[in-house]
Amino acid sequence: LVYTGFSLGSHVPLVGASGSISGLMGMYVAIYGLQRIRFFYFLVVYFNYFRAPAIAILPVWLGKEIYDYWYAGATGIAYMAHAGGLAAGAGLVWLLGKSWLQVKEEFFEPEEEAQDARFTSAYAQAMSSLGRMEFDLARRQFEVLHERYPERPILLEHLYHLAKLRPDLPAYRDRAQQMMNAAMANRQPEQMLAVWQEYLSKGEAHHPLAAEDHNRVLFTSLKHHDLKSAEKAFERMRSSAPPELVEEACRLLVAEFEKLQMAPKARHYRQLLSQPTH
Repeated sequence: LVYTGFSLGSHVPLVGASGSISGLMGMYVAIYGLQRIRFFYFLVVYFNYFRAPAIAILPVWLGKEIYDYWYAGATGIAYMAHAGGLAAGAGLVWLLGKSWLQVKEEFFEPEEEAQDARFTSAYAQAMSSLGRMEFDLARRQFEVLHERYPERPILLEHLYHLAKLRPDLPAYRDRAQQMMNAAMANRQPEQMLAVWQEYLSKGEAHHPLAAEDHNRVLFTSLKHHDLKSAEKAFERMRSSAPPELVEEACRLLVAEFEKLQMAPKARHYRQLLSQPTH
């Protein structure tokens, strides 16, 4: 309507949704004017986020719109539709009120300081439960924290140690696998091998790890010249892994022992390679 009012003599049809997008922007600014939110930006191939009040970018956008309207020439863009949408969105919020929109503030990311305070408080409660030896309660509290703050490795470590109290349950295997994967992602091979060794002694008899888990340990052990762990992982995966996976692991062991001039070991794994697989 605003575009039509400013372009009464125009015979060019108006097509597009940018006016409605501007309306959403107007509503958002009217509701969350000073609420700090995350903005996405990119520079060529680099991209990231920054936090600022919702209203902070509005002057930049308005400045660009005004400049383009007066100086950009014939761009084919209905700038007045943008202005009308922005005003209509903000006006609807002012006219109907925020309660009509059922806005829920808790859906928005709190300030980093508030996040830290919430985490510290919840973490202290979970640790207090541990101190009282209320392990089930502590586990539930740490699970909630881990879902909310997955980037904090200490939470997964607590869950792993709590699961270790019952090595007969599959939860221990699941947490061990998560710990091993996290150690690999963080380039901590020593921690991965330590978790694997511990699980072999406590939980493997109840719920064996997958062949792929042992295979990852084998690769990691060879990469860090831990031949004893590599051979142990090979024996664990040999009975359950697909034949092609076993053959590949066997070839790696042959190559490593030949490189180290350990002929008896290399000959042993060459013999395994020559045996038929099923």
